[in-house]
Amino acid sequence: MSFLVDTGSEVSVLPLSTTLRNQLHTSDIPHLTAANGTCIDVIGSRELTVDLSLARPMRWKFIVARIRQPILRADFLRHFGLLVGLKHHCLVDMTSWTFSNRLVKISNTKFISCLRRGSDNNDKILKKFTSLTSCFRTSELIAHSIQHHILMHGPPIFSVP
Repeated sequence: MSFLVDTGSEVSVLPLSTTLRNQLHTSDIPHLTAANGTCIDVIGSRELTVDLSLARPMRWKFIVARIRQPILRADFLRHFGLLVGLKHHCLVDMTSWTFSNRLVKISNTKFISCLRRGSDNNDKILKKFTSLTSCFRTSELIAHSIQHHILMHGPPIFSVP
């Protein structure tokens, strides 16, 4: 199975086509939303041992949804001590210093966001304070009276003439 490594996704997801219905757990299923705002149909969750051609097998709980490409997220990489090799499209295992020889697709875009079911109060709060979940960019300067000073003693260690 070839995975999309997306460090911006909030959940690791498997396509429904990779899972039999009797292998699914249906408790505590989150609502998933794609980057374009469309709802993703979540079926359940499943534990799976992933073979990325590294020195060890990796067991993880995945969300199962109606998507085309399996996705690994940042917490999977962090948990197993994996680095993303952007130049060679591989994963590096920091515990054994082995490289995955399988081609992985790498994305740095936010692909899927997650909201837990029964979060009506959370939705109200997020709608009231939209700046909490949106990118804040401004070109205007903010007036303030803070000044930074670096105190030094003696001559500088290095200076440019």
